[in-house]
Amino acid sequence: MTSSIITLTTDFGTRDGYVGAMKGRILSIYPEAQILDLTHDLPPQDLHTTKSVLSRSLREFTLPAVHIAVVDPGVGSGRQALAAETRIGYLIGPDNGIFSGILEAHPPSQIFRIAEEGPCWKKHASFDGLHLFSPVGAFLAQTGKIKALGQPLDAWVRLEEEKALPIPEGWSGKILGFDHFGNALTNLPGNRVLPGSQVRIHEQLLSGVEHYEQAASLEPAAFLINSDGMVELCVCRGSVKAKLGLKKNDDVFLLTKGEFLKS
Repeated sequence: MTSSIITLTTDFGTRDGYVGAMKGRILSIYPEAQILDLTHDLPPQDLHTTKSVLSRSLREFTLPAVHIAVVDPGVGSGRQALAAETRIGYLIGPDNGIFSGILEAHPPSQIFRIAEEGPCWKKHASFDGLHLFSPVGAFLAQTGKIKALGQPLDAWVRLEEEKALPIPEGWSGKILGFDHFGNALTNLPGNRVLPGSQVRIHEQLLSGVEHYEQAASLEPAAFLINSDGMVELCVCRGSVKAKLGLKKNDDVFLLTKGEFLKS
């Protein structure tokens, strides 16, 4: 399988030229590559957020592509590098769990531990994004020769997400993080929301809405089921993070039992 599309996902930002260097290396090996930036604004070294972002983005690819992701606090250490072939294309990056969500959704037909040195790549002490993952991605996009990368990998690192737990009132969960708009992303499953359900956060009770505009009439905030199928806290045209002073890992509760709901 070959593909001209190569996607990049990193926590590098765009100020320091690291992403530009990766693109230059890819194009020097495979000039016909079409490079697509998914994001370079991930929280630095945040593996769990990277796992969620990759799952959200890569599930939308129906044509094969080469997906390079580099959020890599273990760069230069003994952590492995992996290359996997899946229905949505190749996954290239550190074996630190960032791909575990998409690999569960799309089990690999082949998965390999990338050799430290190859025809156009070599492991690096501080910048595997440039010296290892970019050339490997370009090599795969051009040739499709995944078996040339290294030895088969029997298992890969999995990141376990903290799951919402059932409680007498309904469900107990956490705020996992915030999007660009300040909406609060939780691990409360949307399929557990019942008519009349409420969310409790910081002693505030929030009602549910179908879309953001409906939240304008509710104080102090509201919740909805987002495109990931999870409960999300929001306000209309503002940041619920700022308005309620929320932080990552704050406790949040989905109240589904009538006797616990606000009358």
